[in-house]
Amino acid sequence: MKEIVRGVQRETFVERMEEWRKEREKDQDQRLQRFVQGARLDSRQELELGRLMGVEREVVRAAFEAVRAGDKSFHEVTPSLREARGATDSEAKSLLDEAQYAEYERMREEDWLGGGR
Repeated sequence: MKEIVRGVQRETFVERMEEWRKEREKDQDQRLQRFVQGARLDSRQELELGRLMGVEREVVRAAFEAVRAGDKSFHEVTPSLREARGATDSEAKSLLDEAQYAEYERMREEDWLGGGR
């Protein structure tokens, strides 16, 4: 019986996480567009930042898929999510000027806190 309850709880958790991920992606896209316009990125910067964010998003999707499939727990994928975010931030820092990067950090903070809704 405990196994059945755990299975249902896990399934519910994974469904909620998937809904959260989709909503988060939508919010991220909106914040990114506001950032691009507000920070006055040139087309090269916009394309490269979009590529970086896309790579990070794929890491997140793969991690969620591993959790959904039962291959890993959310706790196990958390380090790879942090690593992907750190890599994106590091590359963004070299791509943007100081003022743009400061604005980028504010955007990422909103993203981390789930702001902008």
